[in-house]
Amino acid sequence: MQNVLPLLILLPLLAGLFLSVWGEKLGSTVGHFAVALLLTITALTVLVAWQTGATDSLLTSGTIRPRIVFSPEWFSLDLPLRVRTHPVHWQLALGTDGISSLMILLTTIISSCVGIAATRQVTTRLNVYLGLVMMTQAMLMGVFLAMDILTFYIFFEAVLLPVILMIYLWGDRKTGPAAARRFLMFTLAGSIPMVVGLIGLILYSASPERDSTVLLPELSTIIATMDSQVASSAPADAVSSQSLQWVLYTLLLGFGIKMAIVPLHSWLPTTYLAAHPNTTALIAAVVGKLGVYGIIRLVLPLMPMTMASTAQLLFAIAGSIAIVYGALIALAQTDPRRLFAYSSISHLGFITIGLMSYTEIGLQGAILQMFNHGIIVAGVFLLIAALELRYGREQVSEVYQGLASQYPMISSFFIFFLLAGVGLPGLNSFVGEFMTLSGLMSYSMPLTIVSATGILFGAWYSLHFIQQMFFGTKPIVGRTAQEDLHWSEKAALLPLVTLCIVIGVLPMLAIDLFNKDALLIALPTVDTVTSQVASLK
Repeated sequence: MQNVLPLLILLPLLAGLFLSVWGEKLGSTVGHFAVALLLTITALTVLVAWQTGATDSLLTSGTIRPRIVFSPEWFSLDLPLRVRTHPVHWQLALGTDGISSLMILLTTIISSCVGIAATRQVTTRLNVYLGLVMMTQAMLMGVFLAMDILTFYIFFEAVLLPVILMIYLWGDRKTGPAAARRFLMFTLAGSIPMVVGLIGLILYSASPERDSTVLLPELSTIIATMDSQVASSAPADAVSSQSLQWVLYTLLLGFGIKMAIVPLHSWLPTTYLAAHPNTTALIAAVVGKLGVYGIIRLVLPLMPMTMASTAQLLFAIAGSIAIVYGALIALAQTDPRRLFAYSSISHLGFITIGLMSYTEIGLQGAILQMFNHGIIVAGVFLLIAALELRYGREQVSEVYQGLASQYPMISSFFIFFLLAGVGLPGLNSFVGEFMTLSGLMSYSMPLTIVSATGILFGAWYSLHFIQQMFFGTKPIVGRTAQEDLHWSEKAALLPLVTLCIVIGVLPMLAIDLFNKDALLIALPTVDTVTSQVASLK
């Protein structure tokens, strides 16, 4: 199964290049060809996730323990960097644990749904658009499968290229180019502190007795062991480890910009407003989670003792503010794109508080909520694309529209995703939000109370939007003779609806996949981690 991991990157990358350059020769069958490839990759991802869940890691220490690893010895080199006279050796390492398996599942599911909907909703240069979707998928798979710092960084930055092209070429003619430049500038600004932090991790783990390493499992073992020794001799030093504090802050700053944490969020609304809704579905559902994933993969597992610091409190406060701020701003919006842009900021706040609670249930809730929000927000923006295809950008932004009488199926899907987003019991977000708030409760009750008000505001703006958009008194005039939902749009939305219901009713199907890995992150020392994970078997 390990040989499938590079295939998950190469297959969509090569297919995307083929579609972009020669896809026009396929004529009307280009959509069928792309969708068939996307579904094939999704099937492979399901097999990898199933194998990951059924396999125990061979590693016995450290906080990152992949269960499937692809790391050929011949694919390696010494980097032009020396630490304490030792060369820094790089070896390609791809791998999956429960967290990365969940994210590659999210990537392939959303990419497939976006690709299926695009065959109906993207009307110009469809072959190039589908090619860029597949190349974006390939870069995302590289990030989530990377088990070494260099591979992680290369794919993390490479995601920008196809995404910016989609924003620029298929976005709003007036605001698209400016939004693409803003997106690029913010993400590059986040890359600078991220690079500094990644180099700092390598320097911190170096020693005169051994060569430096960029492999994440080895780094997690080295750093966790060092932190354990510091904690046993001087607990105060473990809490505010001077050697890791600056690494922590630079990484959190870099990933915070990329996840649009308040007040570093201004790129997100402009991007969501300017990009084609199909592109926004992919950005909001998966690309926007890269910063969160970076914190889960690099910050929390590699610096467990340092997280009990001021940075944890600051990010927890920022997450609580984002929940309330995003919901209140969304309440004042009439444009669906702008409303759900700020709604995403609010939902990212729930993920942030779960991470910063540094508890098992909080981390589980944050990881699950990454998946939940991706499913819901993708469905919402695919429906916005369906409405704009029928009415146009300006008309959909009007208020008091009676869409339910004209498009009952679009309205039903929209209301379903809105109710899922506000955490209706029985649907997926209810479980994730409850777990993140439960984790934060053990860390700070005042922040929990503030964050919980975001649920009320979320229900308020969602019900207000439903009333205005679907049951308003001023029906808009448009091309009402069109069909309600095209079969391709139904095919893109039904899997997302099914996942919302299944995870809402049976959340342990997803939680069991990453439960062990979340526990490894939440527990502070190697000895405790080993004993607790052994008890799970």
